Amino acid sequence: MQRTLGFFTSLLLLMGGCADEVAPPDVASHGHHGPPRSVPTGPLVLEAEDRLVFVGNTFAERMDRSGCFEALLHRAHPDLSLQVRSLAWPGDTPLLQPRPLDFGTMEQHLLEQEADIVVACFGMNESFDGPAGIEAFQESLREFITSIRDLAPGGSEPEIVLVSPIAHEDLGGDLPDGEQHNRDLADYTEAIRAVAHEQGARFVDLHSPTLRRMADRTAAPITINGIHLNDEGNRIAAETMMQSLFGSQPTVDWEALDPLRLAVVEKNRQFFHRYRPINSYYVMGGRRNPFGVVNFPAEMAKLDGMVRRRSARVHAIARGEDPPPLVDDDAGDLPAIATNYAGPEIVYRDPSDTAAGFRLPEGYEAICFASEQDFPELANPVSMSFDERGRLWVLVIPTYPQYLPGAEPDDKLLVLEDIDGDGRADTCEVFADGLHVPTGFELGDGGAYVAAQPNLLFMQDTDGDGRADTSETI
Repeated sequence: MQRTLGFFTSLLLLMGGCADEVAPPDVASHGHHGPPRSVPTGPLVLEAEDRLVFVGNTFAERMDRSGCFEALLHRAHPDLSLQVRSLAWPGDTPLLQPRPLDFGTMEQHLLEQEADIVVACFGMNESFDGPAGIEAFQESLREFITSIRDLAPGGSEPEIVLVSPIAHEDLGGDLPDGEQHNRDLADYTEAIRAVAHEQGARFVDLHSPTLRRMADRTAAPITINGIHLNDEGNRIAAETMMQSLFGSQPTVDWEALDPLRLAVVEKNRQFFHRYRPINSYYVMGGRRNPFGVVNFPAEMAKLDGMVRRRSARVHAIARGEDPPPLVDDDAGDLPAIATNYAGPEIVYRDPSDTAAGFRLPEGYEAICFASEQDFPELANPVSMSFDERGRLWVLVIPTYPQYLPGAEPDDKLLVLEDIDGDGRADTCEVFADGLHVPTGFELGDGGAYVAAQPNLLFMQDTDGDGRADTSETI
């Protein structure tokens, strides 16, 4: 939706002979980045069907996955049918956003999303440059703001919100204590505040309130590793952002809000698949032609429909209505894809025939430990390893090359065991399922580390039933 922005003209009265007087607090100095701007005051005013888009790095991506802020946003504005999307990507800075081949720039995706409000969450990555990097960081923010305003992705100049990084929590153990880092984070927070004031953008300070909370040693931790928020931290950050942007907020009953939050998370999950397909090399990269042009346009169109359906569900829950069921049959049709293989018939050899074809040194024997004939779930193995008990762990990815819209990913980490000692697996158990094209794993620390883009997971079986019952994002 297009927004109408009001601009205010300020008359500066020069009183006295000081040539370098500081501009009054309600007027933004501008340098080489456009005309003077008034500093926004009062609550952020939203309009029906406004499109709010997050950019930034890991903080913004993880906030999207928690759903806390967006749930509060819809609760506070149930009748506006707001559209919220995240283009966040770990490692992003205001001027550098590395992407896969032909993925498209941040600007292109902001245009596609028709962003009316851009919420930019930078500063944590950049803070590791220390005081020497502040000036360059500020200049990058200025250039970012100017370019996004010139872009006008929603049809008119968007509202810009700059969000500071959180504080660094001292969790002890092998983790850094964050004392020096917090001094740098405080400096970067003030640097962001100064640019926001100078450029007439809104500003949210997350560093100060999270630092105060972290100083309370009697309170539970709010991060998983010092700089990435846990569930409680996400709730605190969400409430702080809402109060900063919209003024005093009612007390939050997070348990009662959970149906709305979970609906937000589900919508965001489907948009993540749409925006960041796990195998973008097929969708828009080097294998787009000739393979991707056949099936992926239809798949992306169906994902668009699924996201719209879930957005409507979020809006219904926010209004207190019964949400529509999650049925995606009419979200878009997927064509039947014929094989493009034109070679001779493929004949899968029997495992015993395969073993007979090995050329082995004297004294060696080849035995098939496990095959798809005995265990069909072994299809598409990508990684394997024996543990100290002689069990074979195998990561299988039938979901490859990526998520098929409407068919939930169900890649697995399997455990095969030879119980009778004959050199062949007798059982195949599922240690973990519901994974999405994991690329590798490593056993250790009483569990398994699993690489599942965009996360590294640590999965454990804590009750001894052979299945992982905990999954921690590292």
